[in-house]
Amino acid sequence: MRLGYRQFATVALAMLLGTLLLPSTGAQTPQPKRGGTLVFGIWTPPRGSIDERDSRHVMAQIFGKNLFDPLARIDPKTAKPVPALAKSWTVSPDGRSITFVLRDDVVFHDGAKFDAEAAKFNLDRFAERGAFSRARFMGGDAYVGTEVLDRYTIRITWRETQGFWWELQDYYLGFSSPAAVRRAGNEYGLKTVTGTGPFKLVEYSEGSGAVMERFDQYRWGATIYKHTGPVYLDRLVFTTIIEPTTRLAALERAEIQYTDGRRLEYALPEIKRKRLTVYHEGTAGTPRTLMLNVTHPPLDEARVRQAISFAIDREALVKGPRYAGVSRPAFATMTFKNWLPGNIQEFRPFNYLHDPAKSNELLDRAGWAMGQGGIRSKDGKRLQFEAVIPAQFIPELEPVQAMLAKVGIEMKIRVVDIPTWFSMMERRQMDATIRNNTGWGLNWGIEEFQCNWQDNPSSFCNPELDNLVTQMYRTLDVAKKRELARRALRIILIAAPAVPIVDEMYTWLSQPYVMDVNYPVDSWPRFYDAWLNR
Repeated sequence: MRLGYRQFATVALAMLLGTLLLPSTGAQTPQPKRGGTLVFGIWTPPRGSIDERDSRHVMAQIFGKNLFDPLARIDPKTAKPVPALAKSWTVSPDGRSITFVLRDDVVFHDGAKFDAEAAKFNLDRFAERGAFSRARFMGGDAYVGTEVLDRYTIRITWRETQGFWWELQDYYLGFSSPAAVRRAGNEYGLKTVTGTGPFKLVEYSEGSGAVMERFDQYRWGATIYKHTGPVYLDRLVFTTIIEPTTRLAALERAEIQYTDGRRLEYALPEIKRKRLTVYHEGTAGTPRTLMLNVTHPPLDEARVRQAISFAIDREALVKGPRYAGVSRPAFATMTFKNWLPGNIQEFRPFNYLHDPAKSNELLDRAGWAMGQGGIRSKDGKRLQFEAVIPAQFIPELEPVQAMLAKVGIEMKIRVVDIPTWFSMMERRQMDATIRNNTGWGLNWGIEEFQCNWQDNPSSFCNPELDNLVTQMYRTLDVAKKRELARRALRIILIAAPAVPIVDEMYTWLSQPYVMDVNYPVDSWPRFYDAWLNR
């Protein structure tokens, strides 16, 4: 069923407010039961380190949500921080320092105490520079350091106000046992990690999955959850099943109990008839976006980029087999969920929405004449560029390829493995790619277009935009931050270094007896409250 916009926004806001969880069965709410193993059939093999300092792959980050804790969690009901490893804090009037009082009952999975020294060790470690470090989330060069004031009190200091600290620390900063990190050295995160989270790691196999088990000493669950003690599940197993229909078959046979339902949207009516649970969760972060490298010809021409946007029929993509009407067209480089309580449709006028006639007109005016084989050319060069993607994005990009061909633009598709894809994006070596990023805050879909941003495959550079982002980071005023974000998004959309395509609703599938999976503001599932009603 396709949701109208008002229905869609209402459902999305309800999700954000934490009012929707996987439904229970029966008239009375059943009480959680302890025990059992939940197997999560994951859609992509995990790659690289699962150390919170170094993890980049989406599955490594999902693992981390269940293995580690931040200092504070973002409450979906208020979008404000609530205690996690820290029980209270005081922010200085200028926003340049925060004093945290830590819980005194937290232990790591190896039995070591979590205290001020352990917190300082981790925060300083996050601030270290590396190939893909967390330094920018710690404030980059603005980070002065962390002081230990007593055994359970620390003060973090920056040279400048940190406007997005709370969102970034919740999503990215999980705390590891200093002793475990020192023992493993450079190998930490490649085979094992030792955090404070509700699950502890039994085994991590890169390219395959992970096994976790209940951490019985856990007593510090945040108030965004339903309880505070140990998890109900005995074990949580992640196993890779790449092909969507194979995952669905495994779910129907109960070989797995929970899985990602993306690329299965076309089959949802049949899935529901089989009494499997279907849950939709709005994506936090950025929508599916076609990133265009503005320094690579012919994409260095604004008219070409605008013509590409005019050629893409977002409504048709949403209605097509990939999304089957579950998601919505994107109108900004930020998702609707991150813009709430605002309405993302306010950015429609700043998009180059589907109009093939305008696309053709722009290309004609730019001197790109229709040529042999229906592909335009200018000065003896064909109007073509190459999009580099991992294989999982082929179903999303091939329809775009066909749409561009109708106006005489040839987009070639090259498939690479995920490590190569990441490397090429960071080095700005590709003409184009399609991607989305996941996270919470008004910085998403904006900061990645800064001139010197580490991961900016568009190579877009606009000093006015950079200045707006700097101002966003230097204010604690939410209304001011939103207005700065509004101005920044308009700059990006008008210049068209990227084409937002689909504002995706994640689809999750489970056996009907899987209860109380939690979806905080960042959209990824948490299994802290989860239990098996059988």
